[in-house]
Amino acid sequence: GSGARSSMIAARSSFLLIFFLATAGVGIGADYFVAPQGNDAHPGTEDRPWRTLANSSASVQTGDTVRIRSGDYLEKSGWNVTRAGTADRPITYRAYGDGEVRLTPSWVIPPGAWTRKKGAIYSTQVEQRPAYVFRNGYAVQPPGDRAKIFSVDDLFPNSSYVDGTTLYVWLEDGSDPNRSVMRATASHVVNLRDCHYTIFDGLTLEYGFNGFKEQGGSTHHVTYRNCTLRSITVRRGS
Repeated sequence: GSGARSSMIAARSSFLLIFFLATAGVGIGADYFVAPQGNDAHPGTEDRPWRTLANSSASVQTGDTVRIRSGDYLEKSGWNVTRAGTADRPITYRAYGDGEVRLTPSWVIPPGAWTRKKGAIYSTQVEQRPAYVFRNGYAVQPPGDRAKIFSVDDLFPNSSYVDGTTLYVWLEDGSDPNRSVMRATASHVVNLRDCHYTIFDGLTLEYGFNGFKEQGGSTHHVTYRNCTLRSITVRRGS
């Protein structure tokens, strides 16, 4: 009768209300998008993506996924990832799937920028002090105690030295760096700062001091899937 039908409707409504209340706190995070042709003033949607990875990692919340379009992403100070997810709602940074996603803190030193100083030693001016120099994808020995390079006169084949805003190199074969592809970097590619429960999926990291580097704090439970590290240099003994 009508009484039984009303009881069934009431029971079903109660079940749906309980289900909603039980799952409301779980929720599925939002999807955001980044593309080289995007704009950080955009809302981060698929048709109006953000431009930089720095903006994406400063904007996401637990459970969110950032889908990254193919192309080159430059963060000269490294990509600082500071937002944390949770065990059941991690934050994910994932390649979109339309080609290689290349992350780097490095910059190209243009051909013609180098001037011969003496012998096989060449110099160029830099705006940012580099930690490493790369020639055709391979690292040049950096300055520092391990290399015993404290001045231009301490340089040897395959070494570099920085004095103020002047960068000096002596390439391994003694050649002119204007004839090689020269890059410089001042940072790790990705700096992890208290960003536990984070997933990186399908990204290529290149031309950095380290690829992923924990920078203090309590970062834990970070997952790397299908990532490629290319032309990454780690200082020996550190």
